Amino acid sequence: MERRGMRLEGRLRENRWFKGRWWDTLIYGILDREWEAQETGR
Repeated sequence: MERRGMRLEGRLRENRWFKGRWWDTLIYGILDREWEAQETGR
């Protein structure tokens, strides 16, 4: 996601129980203007 210009905005620690253990959830975000600038090559 970071290669697409998104930034790590948060981490929910031990948020999910899956396959017998707790997992963190990472939250990424990008602003519309940053995404559009990337798509147009600016």
